[in-house]
Amino acid sequence: MSQLLYGSICIEDLFISKTVKGKDGKTYVCLDNLSEYPFAKSESNGKHYANVTVWVNDLPDNYGNDASIQLSQKKEDWLAKVKPQYIGNLKKNQPKAAAPEVVTASAPSSYDLPF
Repeated sequence: MSQLLYGSICIEDLFISKTVKGKDGKTYVCLDNLSEYPFAKSESNGKHYANVTVWVNDLPDNYGNDASIQLSQKKEDWLAKVKPQYIGNLKKNQPKAAAPEVVTASAPSSYDLPF
């Protein structure tokens, strides 16, 4: 059965290795080298993508999250048991029950009464 999950991705965690300090002291994301890991450049459209892994839990965690998102690891990092970088969480969409519709019958303005 399909399920809708919603959540957010922490942009700072996603681009942590791509940040640079500007001359003004602010932190900026450097997009010049996005072809480096964990980003991959598509040969078909030239766009950059972050490869992610989504873990769906059997039960929600302590914060009500049903799934978590992490950046996919290189094989050598996985074999070396490097801790994965988590970048977000997801929750199942639980539609709110609609309030029952109250139907009121209005009395006609004029009755056909003989008196």
